[in-house]
Amino acid sequence: MNDIIIFFIIILVSNGIILLKIDNLSKILNIFDYPKSKRKIHITPTPLLGGPIIFFNLVLFVFYFLFYENTILLKSFNFTEYKPFIYFLIAISTIFIIGLYDDKFEIGPIKRIILISIFIILFLIIDSTSVLNNINFPFTKINIEFNLGSKLF
Repeated sequence: MNDIIIFFIIILVSNGIILLKIDNLSKILNIFDYPKSKRKIHITPTPLLGGPIIFFNLVLFVFYFLFYENTILLKSFNFTEYKPFIYFLIAISTIFIIGLYDDKFEIGPIKRIILISIFIILFLIIDSTSVLNNINFPFTKINIEFNLGSKLF
């Protein structure tokens, strides 16, 4: 129990340090949202580090529970074995990296959608346990089955 408290204190302190230094970190990485269009409501460049901070916390969470409380880790993400969990981590990491790359270099929405779609299709082909086969609404007794079409969509 004390290990978990220490872990969360470390996360709080590291997040505090990151938030205090967010402007310096944004300058080093040069990741800003510049107000170039009419739909932007800010006037000055705004750091785009919200996603990396959330991703950093997810990585800390996964590493802590992987080494100290590995059964809780799988249950938290609703997995029963490690292989699909590792595929899931690779998938969300890749989508995060594509988004971060887009923030820095503005690859455009069409290219971003194509890249993410290709990656998701490859992910679902490699890990068939992540394919959505049906949705069950027990409170309405409705069960929607997707059959084979869900591998493509």
